[in-house]
Amino acid sequence: MKLSVESVEVATLKANGQPWDGPGGARIPADQLAAFFAKDLDAQLAELVQGGAAPVPPDLFLRVFASNAQIIETDDQKSFDVEWPADDATAEVQAGAPLTVEVWDRDLMFDDLVGKIDVTVPASVPGGRWVLGGFGQVRRLVMRLA
Repeated sequence: MKLSVESVEVATLKANGQPWDGPGGARIPADQLAAFFAKDLDAQLAELVQGGAAPVPPDLFLRVFASNAQIIETDDQKSFDVEWPADDATAEVQAGAPLTVEVWDRDLMFDDLVGKIDVTVPASVPGGRWVLGGFGQVRRLVMRLA
């Protein structure tokens, strides 16, 4: 079956409270990070804007590996909530195959790992949409199986 990447949503800040891109220290005190990250994306942005400038979004891209070989790499896009065209990056996979999925923030010198997860390709998913979430600073990842 054909696997493609549809979208990803990430937290507005790194796990330590610092912005993904640009200068600056932690925007949220360490003891308040868990409550901050429990909020939805809009609420996170609203809180950050109330306390100063909006954070600069990360340049997100995604890599998928099967048997340690990279089978997909998306183009990078600057956003907290990225959508890729259906034909941007696809690969053939088998049901039951183990995959490693990595979401990254592209930077000039060193890319930041946003989240990494090991998954197994399901035999089928409702409507062809495979939804993963809650790994690293990734809130939700949607892939397509056709």
